[in-house]
Amino acid sequence: VLNGGDRRRGAFGDTIQMVRLRCSRYANVCALFMYRTLGHFTSRRGNTNALRSTELVAVDFGGCCLISSRTIYLEEATRTHCGVPNWLPSISAAVASFPPERYIWRLLIALHSAPRYAVAFAFRNLLLTSPLRPLTAHTWFPFVCHLACATNIAENTFLLLLTSISSTENYLLHKTSFGGFALCAMLYMFVATWLFHYSGRRRTSSLGERSFQYKVLMCGSSTISLLMAAYFFYRHNAFCEPGLYTLFAIAEYALVISNVLFHSTLLFDFHGRRFVLGSAGSSYHYQPLLPLHDPSKRSS
Repeated sequence: VLNGGDRRRGAFGDTIQMVRLRCSRYANVCALFMYRTLGHFTSRRGNTNALRSTELVAVDFGGCCLISSRTIYLEEATRTHCGVPNWLPSISAAVASFPPERYIWRLLIALHSAPRYAVAFAFRNLLLTSPLRPLTAHTWFPFVCHLACATNIAENTFLLLLTSISSTENYLLHKTSFGGFALCAMLYMFVATWLFHYSGRRRTSSLGERSFQYKVLMCGSSTISLLMAAYFFYRHNAFCEPGLYTLFAIAEYALVISNVLFHSTLLFDFHGRRFVLGSAGSSYHYQPLLPLHDPSKRSS
């Protein structure tokens, strides 16, 4: 039987061990984050590649969060109201439930949201200025392009909301934000893919055809992943079967990866172009993709 002093020394030793584990984990996470960040920003060449640097870093860090939750917080990250065994956490549980992962994740999503808002307008203008766009659709085609741009902006806004508000803080608002993100993401992917084909951007170069094929592939992958995620989520909440939440998490991973790869096709769409924010008196003559579009002008 341990006396009071032994118990205090044992508790103190356990506390020190826990602090060491936390400090070591935080140091590893920060070191890996810095390595991936510097690696992406120093190894990429060209401004079009820089468009996806922060997004790739966010995805890499999201994977680190999943591994951390799987190895350290497995019980807490996979616990649901059903109380059945699960083996993988959802993305929201992995990146938004435990510090410091949730703080770094929110920072990265916030940083990469600004370029995504800008690219939403740039992609709209890219479609509107296509030299192969049909001249007979001068009324409804610009309207659909504007609608797709608004849907993309809504997708990014819902992504910010579901990232900033975790499921443990406000489950209803987090669930609503995720639903809005999934709906806008799916709608935008299909509309943008169709517009990319209809505007003729698909036929302007070999990269355009490759971009279109990848867009179609990611649309199909996202649709299958979303349907599977919805089915597994319903089964988990309705029947509380063991492992169903894990299958939902896998489908959620596939949905997010498909969405990221779809937006990564911008690397092909803006190949050879530069984004410049400057004054009207600038001596450079780049294609004005941002922020306005003159329908009377046509460009290649």
